[in-house]
Amino acid sequence: MRHNFNLLFLFTLFCLLVSGCSVAENSEENSYQTIDANIRNKVSDFDETSIITAIDSDDFVGEYTSIAVNGDNIYISYFDHTNGDLKVARSNNRGISWDTKTIDSYGTVGWDTSITVVDENIYVAYYDLTNHDLKFAKSTNGGNLWDPLDIRTVDETGYVGKHTSITADHNYIYISYSDHTNRDLKFARSDDNGDTWELQTVDSIGVIGTYTSIKNEGSNVYISYYDITNRDLKLAASADEGLTWERIIVDGIGNVGADTSIAVDESDLYFSYRDTVGRDLKFAKLTKKEGIWHHIYVKTIDSIDDVGYATSISLENNYVYISYYDRTNGDLKFAKSRDWGKTWLLGDIIVVDSTDNVGEHSSIACYFSNVYISYWDHTNRDLKFAKSVDRGSTW
Repeated sequence: MRHNFNLLFLFTLFCLLVSGCSVAENSEENSYQTIDANIRNKVSDFDETSIITAIDSDDFVGEYTSIAVNGDNIYISYFDHTNGDLKVARSNNRGISWDTKTIDSYGTVGWDTSITVVDENIYVAYYDLTNHDLKFAKSTNGGNLWDPLDIRTVDETGYVGKHTSITADHNYIYISYSDHTNRDLKFARSDDNGDTWELQTVDSIGVIGTYTSIKNEGSNVYISYYDITNRDLKLAASADEGLTWERIIVDGIGNVGADTSIAVDESDLYFSYRDTVGRDLKFAKLTKKEGIWHHIYVKTIDSIDDVGYATSISLENNYVYISYYDRTNGDLKFAKSRDWGKTWLLGDIIVVDSTDNVGEHSSIACYFSNVYISYWDHTNRDLKFAKSVDRGSTW
């Protein structure tokens, strides 16, 4: 008996040293529904292989996706159409396995979701379709618990909260969104981790404020958005944490600016967006030097068929990544620049997923050489996820 016990002990110790160990959550209140991705040749929880998988196929789900990354952790917010709920999917091993959880089920909520992460804090902004309000939810422990008492109605004045986008740092949480009643671009700021909010109208000239995207760096806050009246891509920029704003036309040629997304690297701003007339994917880069904005590039990236819907942009060193939807073929596509947006090679424009009709509501994020995309499978009504481990060369 002692001999068998010693063998068992040594074997257990060896397994722990080689593979590590994990503790499963067993709290009913914090429980997630676990979904394992279907991955061939999986060696360990951090085996770096490309993935294309459905991570939630429960009834009709997966619209309005937004993705955020914090180390090995990936978070996706999205809409559960069947139940009218806001949901979040979480992976703690770079997309190999996933948990899903319903965050808000009060009324029909979860349109136009946007998610961001700061350390263990996960923040989600979204639209309440029942009450036509902007709402906010948070987790302060890496997504283990989403306390219903932390859900806030941020703005309930008129029809507000569509086209939301959220960003944050250790001092503030910022949200950009559309005021449908007044056709304005609005902005919300919280300095107490989302408990209370200050509201502001950023731009009210004409019919504007749709397709908003927000990013911050230091005290600088940037919002890209579509000017419907003038059919322009615009930028609102604040250098004082959202107290005052200046507004700039990024691209005013033709009908441009829908489906916009923004990324920031110090003083350089990167934009992806759609040319509605040409039905193309476009890209722009701006920089500010000595108080003056300079257009570095305004480029058409993809003009084959009807493309450029649901764009999302992300940066990693000198690489610029864009995910988008090809409406003609019903595909999820990806474009990459290797030199800060200067050139976009034809070989770096890739069809990521062409299975059925997929790619709407895309959102992109990256972590070193890993690139992650969340998107909607229209045919099967599923939330899907794609991962590349070689900066988007293969999926």
